[in-house]
Amino acid sequence: MGYFNIQSFSKAFKKQYEVSPAEARKQKKEVFKTFIATGNTDLKFEIRYKDAMTVYCKFIKAKDYNNPEIDALWKEIEPENEIYEAAYGIIRDQPLITSHSHCRYGAAVLSGDSLKGFSKQDIFGRKYVRFTHEGPYENILETYRSFYLFWLTEQHFLLDNSDVIEEYAEPEITHIYFPLHE
Repeated sequence: MGYFNIQSFSKAFKKQYEVSPAEARKQKKEVFKTFIATGNTDLKFEIRYKDAMTVYCKFIKAKDYNNPEIDALWKEIEPENEIYEAAYGIIRDQPLITSHSHCRYGAAVLSGDSLKGFSKQDIFGRKYVRFTHEGPYENILETYRSFYLFWLTEQHFLLDNSDVIEEYAEPEITHIYFPLHE
């Protein structure tokens, strides 16, 4: 989830929740009871294998995945509306775990040789659990909250610590791919 090693993650987790990740795993319903009580787990999901692809991306640090900062990054890439055939968001740090001032977000497109400051990166190439966010992007954190609530209460699978990828399918439809542990 964007940490250099398990120790960094454990330290950040303990600071945020005042309990170690191992203890939280054992007592997840108690540790996260406030979080669980405030959400909705009525999400549909599917397990999918996504072939690997190469994209051109640029990362920023956004405070709590601040939409104006992310919007400015996309305006830099797409000054006109939707000029690329496919667009993706690469989520390096999970907003419900990471310090809100250190959320790394990458904007990615399929072709970007001419984009200044962009680097090539491979994404996908594994199995994912896919949820879909419907509605304005401003409300996407609620979909993430619902996913984590679902995962905490009805866990059917183990997640991997690789990047979460948002696929911007059409206006107000975002597919969110959480990597599965293999």
